[in-house]
Amino acid sequence: MLSQPLSSYKVLDLSRVRAGPTAVRQLSDWGAQVIKIEMPKNNSDDDDKIDTSDYQNIQRNKRSIAINLKHDDGIRILKQLVSTTDVLIESFRPDVKHRLGIDYETLRQVNPRLIYASISGFGQTGPYQKRPGYDQIIQGDDETAYLQHLSDCYNRDIAATSRIQPKRVTAEYGSDLSLSCTFPEEDSDKTIVQWLYQNSTDYHSNHRSNKIYWRPLFLNSQLLTSIETRYSIQQKSQQTNDTSVTYSTILTLAKVTESDEGLYMCKSLSPKLIQMTYQVRVIQSLDITPKQIIIPADELGQYSIRLNCILTDNHTGRRHEIHWWHNNKRLGTNSNRHARITKNSTQHSFISTLFYTGEPANIAGSYICESDPLRKSVSVHLEANKSSGIILNFNKNK
Repeated sequence: MLSQPLSSYKVLDLSRVRAGPTAVRQLSDWGAQVIKIEMPKNNSDDDDKIDTSDYQNIQRNKRSIAINLKHDDGIRILKQLVSTTDVLIESFRPDVKHRLGIDYETLRQVNPRLIYASISGFGQTGPYQKRPGYDQIIQGDDETAYLQHLSDCYNRDIAATSRIQPKRVTAEYGSDLSLSCTFPEEDSDKTIVQWLYQNSTDYHSNHRSNKIYWRPLFLNSQLLTSIETRYSIQQKSQQTNDTSVTYSTILTLAKVTESDEGLYMCKSLSPKLIQMTYQVRVIQSLDITPKQIIIPADELGQYSIRLNCILTDNHTGRRHEIHWWHNNKRLGTNSNRHARITKNSTQHSFISTLFYTGEPANIAGSYICESDPLRKSVSVHLEANKSSGIILNFNKNK
């Protein structure tokens, strides 16, 4: 049987928990002769883990010996092992190994050839060198735990969001979309606002599994996702009166695609409040036809025009609401006797047709076709042309 690459090397493993034992396991898997130094029973944090499969996995291919390094006899035994060892790996805090007398400068006097590897959470020097490097501590220091706490808060509050009807927002493919929420500002230094979202894939998966997962986007002005660069945030404070100030945060999605569809939530933690939830749907286009109508000059009395608002959506079966406005007044069959609105749909199109009847002068003005917040408008002007007709010019705007 061929020997393994590291079979001629002896390693002492004084490490604990995760990082060190995992590193040494790589050496033992390649054949190194590893002896793990363990604390006597009832003196080790690992006592309740020894029989677990996880512990057995990271300690595999190692022999072990229990040594109490707080006693002189234990240090004497360790130095005897060091004298014939090639590599020692430890994960004590820097001050601990010096206090025990097993630091590199001390042990190199026993074995000058010794390779001494140290693993610590905050390095061997610096202001935090004495701090332990457990996973929970690292998460607390880099705010991972705090962000997870925020996410947990949102997930617990999801029952509240289910009672809040999301505002439906329509975005045109390739356009920019802005979402905003505004709330009273009590103390700008303590204001914490986060934007989160569930895309359509998350939304359907959540409903199938009965679990809720919100992806973080922004914490105040800090972007929390590194894979999406089309998002930006803008924050504004406005004095509404002598005593009141409002704080607004505006999330902008540049060049939206169908992958941006889903729920977007703006939540303030001061006060703790879900301020606004949007349901974003992306369509291919919204348009008005025709672009021009000519009314003969000799027309007297009532005259009718017809406008078509065409919404194109690649998704089938979705309902859309289209509204008409004339000179800033909402039009409806029941609210305006001059207007009649019909609806029709095909597999990928939703068409709202406006029939408007009245005197030519009353027909003039601005017409808006709206699928909130998308708006397409035309301006109607009465002009005398060479044929003594009246031309209604439609200028398309978003």
